[in-house]
Amino acid sequence: MSIPASAAKLASADHGSHGQPGSGATQRSASVWRLISGKFACQVRERSGSNQGYIEWHHEREVIYRHASLDELLAVALSEESVPEIRAAIREAIGDAEDAMDAASTSQTA
Repeated sequence: MSIPASAAKLASADHGSHGQPGSGATQRSASVWRLISGKFACQVRERSGSNQGYIEWHHEREVIYRHASLDELLAVALSEESVPEIRAAIREAIGDAEDAMDAASTSQTA
């Protein structure tokens, strides 16, 4: 499952920490896309690993949610995800996407 090349990225948010060498590393991100069909997609990625002076990823999970509206996308994505940092990234990315769409519609009407 992937985001089509024709999709437009509206916003993204990252949460996590790479820590200090010798410690664990986590990255949790959410990106919001507008698909050519007019629907929206939220790509959620979660990676964990270790910092050995460089980041070595051991686990990666990716989920893509697709819905007709940003409100539906937010509701479904939040109902499916339980990790607080992922939920925060989803809220932030969808909020930024709404702001981007509002700014675009305002500039088109001005």
